[in-house]
Amino acid sequence: MRFLPRFASALLVVLALTFLAGALWIAYRVVLCGFEEPSITVAALLATLAGLFLTAQRQIADRQEATSRFYLEQHQAGFDTAYEILESAAPGDPLLRMKWIAAARVLATARQLLERITVAAHLDVARMSIPHQSQRFHQFFEKPGSYYYGVEMLPEQSMDDAARLATKGSGSTVSTLRSIPEKAIRTVWQAVAYPEDYEDVLGERFNDADRLFLGKGLQAYLDHCDQWHSVAGQLHKRRPGEARE
Repeated sequence: MRFLPRFASALLVVLALTFLAGALWIAYRVVLCGFEEPSITVAALLATLAGLFLTAQRQIADRQEATSRFYLEQHQAGFDTAYEILESAAPGDPLLRMKWIAAARVLATARQLLERITVAAHLDVARMSIPHQSQRFHQFFEKPGSYYYGVEMLPEQSMDDAARLATKGSGSTVSTLRSIPEKAIRTVWQAVAYPEDYEDVLGERFNDADRLFLGKGLQAYLDHCDQWHSVAGQLHKRRPGEARE
């Protein structure tokens, strides 16, 4: 879909340049060889057509930019809306299940809008927000297990208790359903995860020349990381040439 507007725009530019070149060639021949009036008329017609094609190309580009910006704004608004919904889904909230499903649907649509962004700069802006979205949505995947059952638990209660409470009826209702569907959780998780084709923009590590101008604390940290790595609370000496992040 991103290809079609660019193709149409490029085609109009090629046609405009072709007609303009033809007009200039005819004008040159008229001046050089003294051709008659019909040649001037053809040159003027070709120049007019070139202008029309360039105007049409500009209109397509402007429309493409406006449409792409709209989808970018709606893409970003979708993430903001889903975040607000999930942030309001407190433990034990009777609408917690519905809120997660609603947020998942909003995010799924927002993710699809990314495919409709056609301007490269807009696409860069959308991709630039991925780390921020992943960071701020992370909290929703770090809740206690009982949270996803949609119930509020006491410290002494178990996951079995949470599962029972998730379907326990109230009043005249025999049974209810409070737990969050796994599909909804995964949809939210997918929407804020780094896509498979995400290109990490992080560059290289500091070289020796760079380190000369770093603060002492940062230099000490980097030197220590070069010598040691920590695993499960224990320090291990790095082997010569061992790679690190």
